[in-house]
Amino acid sequence: MSRKKEKANSNRGLLIAVALVVIAIGVASSILLLGKKQQTPSVPVDVYLGVSKYGTINISREDLEYIKKAIEGKYGSLTGKKVVLFGKTTCPHCHNMMNFFENNYKGVVVYIWVDIDEYGSRLFGDLLKKEVGAGFPVSYAVWVPHMLVLGSDGYPRVIVVGDVTKTEFWDGLLK
Repeated sequence: MSRKKEKANSNRGLLIAVALVVIAIGVASSILLLGKKQQTPSVPVDVYLGVSKYGTINISREDLEYIKKAIEGKYGSLTGKKVVLFGKTTCPHCHNMMNFFENNYKGVVVYIWVDIDEYGSRLFGDLLKKEVGAGFPVSYAVWVPHMLVLGSDGYPRVIVVGDVTKTEFWDGLLK
């Protein structure tokens, strides 16, 4: 074989080897990217135990969307609503909060009584799982009254747990 043919065959072999390496890298990258779970952006949600700020947890936008749609699916549009209160009919603190809201912020609260409303109970359980999954201790997450303060878009922005009847506190959150 002539030198030109040998060189051409050598270059062709090198090009084939490089092409195979590029294809292998592309396939491996695709496999890694497909296997990697898509990260859903999270939203910071402030958490209060009473009037004291416990901290901030990050809940995925997808989970907040689920909670909002689940509430609206049973209890109607959240337009104009500012608080969702999860409570029990046997809880004096829950009734105290209901009376406080009715006297000070009438018409802006959705009440969900988890001990007599099966759908509400399941929804509260789903909410707790999402909160605990985001880092809120289960020992606090299960308490009622448990209130979601909604942003102007209807998505939960703040969680308040406990009997809080200070208008200054609520004025600050609901403005």
